[in-house]
Amino acid sequence: MEQTPAAASGTAAPATTTAPVTGAPGTSSAEVVSTGAPVATKPPTSVATDPPLTPDPGSDVAVQITYSGWDAATQAVEVDGYVADVAESGGTCTLTLTQGGTSVTASVPANREPSATSCSSARIGRAQLSPGTWAAVLGYDSATSHGQSERAQVVVP
Repeated sequence: MEQTPAAASGTAAPATTTAPVTGAPGTSSAEVVSTGAPVATKPPTSVATDPPLTPDPGSDVAVQITYSGWDAATQAVEVDGYVADVAESGGTCTLTLTQGGTSVTASVPANREPSATSCSSARIGRAQLSPGTWAAVLGYDSATSHGQSERAQVVVP
């Protein structure tokens, strides 16, 4: 049997146990006294909330195209996208198609999503377009923000 250093020296170390004491009288640093009289309080002047998802008025926002292409069923160019980190109502999405010196636009209302604003089904029909490659740009405008996407190429048959 192996001996511990205390046992080897012939003296045993005294055993100690320390437990926290809770709820003991006189241990609180503050004493509560109730008089039964109501206490006047002021309502809060501010409330903690998550930061708004809408940028400052007039700020530039990033518009992303998620789909662009020719839709044979509707005989139109369709472009879908969203405005990142902006969730607001009342904005307008505008699709602009450019070929050479010709530009054609169409606008749709933006849709508020939980964490973004979507631009769905912006379309320009064949009657307004000639065959060939068009540059598509999706823009967004509201009372508080504006921006536009990078160009995407769309081929009209």
